Amino acid sequence: MEFGVFVLMFYGFITKKEKNQKVELIINLFLVSILGIFSYFVFTGILTIIEFISFVTFLMGTYYLTHSKPQLGWILFILAHTGSAYLGFGKGEDFFGAFQIASIIVAIIGSIYPKLE
Repeated sequence: MEFGVFVLMFYGFITKKEKNQKVELIINLFLVSILGIFSYFVFTGILTIIEFISFVTFLMGTYYLTHSKPQLGWILFILAHTGSAYLGFGKGEDFFGAFQIASIIVAIIGSIYPKLE
């Protein structure tokens, strides 16, 4: 998951407003293949539905942050971090859960102040 998010963020950082249609197609195919792999993990019991939804929400949030819809991206990040916090605390991983709570706060600030630098 982190690799997919890294690729999207790096691409968004490099291109800014000028998007290349071929690269966009490659990224979309990459995302579809990752979603397919994670779908397999859900149906084989390796991942839970909540983990899968959280993962998809993270990818979509990153996609919208890098594609000129930052408000939607931040809202999706808030939802994804909320799901991850729930899972972390539910599994007794308090540090991970607390980290997700801190990330929710950052995403809320990002959604309130999208041009904050």
